[in-house]
Amino acid sequence: RGRIQQMHAMVKSMLGDLARAEDFIRQSEGLLGELEEFESESFNNWTFDIHDKKQQLTLDSSAQLMSIDANGHVDVNYSARLVELLREVRIFTSMGFQVPADITQMVNKGLKFYDKGVALKSVATTYNSMNEDIIKSTQAMLLDSALNFETVISGKDGGRRLAWSNTTDADIFISKLRKAAGRLSEDNRRLHRLHNDIRVLVLDLFKIDLLRSKERWMGRVRQVREKMDNSRFENMDAWKKHWDMQIYKALEHQYQLGLESLHEVIPEIRADVVFDAKTGKAA
Repeated sequence: RGRIQQMHAMVKSMLGDLARAEDFIRQSEGLLGELEEFESESFNNWTFDIHDKKQQLTLDSSAQLMSIDANGHVDVNYSARLVELLREVRIFTSMGFQVPADITQMVNKGLKFYDKGVALKSVATTYNSMNEDIIKSTQAMLLDSALNFETVISGKDGGRRLAWSNTTDADIFISKLRKAAGRLSEDNRRLHRLHNDIRVLVLDLFKIDLLRSKERWMGRVRQVREKMDNSRFENMDAWKKHWDMQIYKALEHQYQLGLESLHEVIPEIRADVVFDAKTGKAA
């Protein structure tokens, strides 16, 4: 529309004496009229649609900021459609349309908490996708951090179950939530590093010859145990069972290799056979 208006104004003021100028001016004015009619119709349809969905789009002051379902999925009670509405209002306002007061009021309330909604959605997305990054055998070890996160959401940490009514309270809640999410993420990263360190040690158990380097082999096993004992995590049964199985596989591998190379490490055994001079039989 802006380009057409520019060209229309330029032709009308500077090129009006050209042979086809009048045709261009007439056609551009017709096109501008059609665009204006289309924009007006779009705005009216949009207004009707927003009024029809007003209850869904209005940010409920009594609604909890976040919720967590039975499957541990976190939802932010800030409608994605409300985010789109904020953008649509800016567009229609810039086009010169007068947005109805009730829609403006709805948008102003949504805008007041917009940055809070974005921050909460970021934390929720990180938490919801974290399950894919958690090593299965370490899930129980992250239980305390996960429960702490869920406790903040539910308000069972001594705080109130906050709603979309007070920006200061929302900021405090977001700060506590980020801290809880940060603890969970850090514990998961620490577990990944620890898991990888033990993996390197266990892989060494497949390479070190148990028959020739028993002390070195057992030293690696002790290192694995020490890392587990010093990890300061709880609920390690599943994780220990996983690594016990890997150590068993390494031991089984060394047993098979040992049978194949046993003749190389056992010293030569000398046997003397004495025959009886009279009978000729072995004594």
